[in-house]
Amino acid sequence: MVIIERNTYLPALQPQAISNRPSRNRAFSRSLPMVFVVEDDPILCEVIRIFLETHSFAVECFDSAESFLGDRHSVAEACLLVDLGLGGGG
Repeated sequence: MVIIERNTYLPALQPQAISNRPSRNRAFSRSLPMVFVVEDDPILCEVIRIFLETHSFAVECFDSAESFLGDRHSVAEACLLVDLGLGGGG
């Protein structure tokens, strides 16, 4: 198990490095198991993405429940990781 504290910032994952990182192409990753991540902290989301992609999962990150629910998902099976402390939604 890997535990990453919320305020731990890795040098390679500074916000400017994350914003320049290309998003994954859905067509490219269709053969991999899919994980959707709903997390409002962009750095934590990127850490989770890198960890899961390193372990052969396709990953899509969303910054809110609304953005996840508004997206058209083209996979029949997937795992959903949700930040229990998300704001909004009511």
